[in-house]
Amino acid sequence: MSGYDTFKARFNRMGLKVINMHPMHLMLNTPYFSYTREIKDRLSREEWNSLNEERIARLRHNGEGITTFIERMLDDIKKSGLRTAYLEDVYDWICTL
Repeated sequence: MSGYDTFKARFNRMGLKVINMHPMHLMLNTPYFSYTREIKDRLSREEWNSLNEERIARLRHNGEGITTFIERMLDDIKKSGLRTAYLEDVYDWICTL
């Protein structure tokens, strides 16, 4: 069973779901929370701040991770016809109530 399968039933419940993640976790396809931290600890501040696409590709996890999780979630959302919105849009909608 994949990480996404563990959460799928929760996502299918009624109600607002907010998904928040750091972009670097997506870039590295982080398989567990401390994965990015471990990489960051091995690099100097200058190296971390100047990561380019080639270096990120070498550091990227190739198996199941947050990117594959999000891709599966978005695929299910699309197949189910569920609605998505940016947090700013939700805020604007609430303010008009």
